[in-house]
Amino acid sequence: MRIFLVGMMGAGKTYCGRLLADKMGLDFIDLDEELEKTEKKPIKEIFADIGEEGFRIVESRTLRSFGAADNFIMATGGGTPCFFKGIDWMNRVGLTIFIHTPIKIIIERLKNEGIST
Repeated sequence: MRIFLVGMMGAGKTYCGRLLADKMGLDFIDLDEELEKTEKKPIKEIFADIGEEGFRIVESRTLRSFGAADNFIMATGGGTPCFFKGIDWMNRVGLTIFIHTPIKIIIERLKNEGIST
């Protein structure tokens, strides 16, 4: 079983994913954390070094590297489904769940994290 959580930045994908994985006895994967491990730098630095297009290429490659894995729940990045047919790939290999969070809540969460909206 492969479950991919998608939604806007600040929607709660990581939070929900950790809880769901624990309840279901599955591994939890945060795609952003995997990117940071692979690239050995924070997301902000990856963007600064290679730009959004380069970042999306690395993100897509990292996402697809889990194609042979099983029994996990993955919190994807906010843009992951939108580039290089990410949503099509996730729908083909697993179950994709959209985390709907009202925009007012997302804005408040991002402000609390110091991310300008």
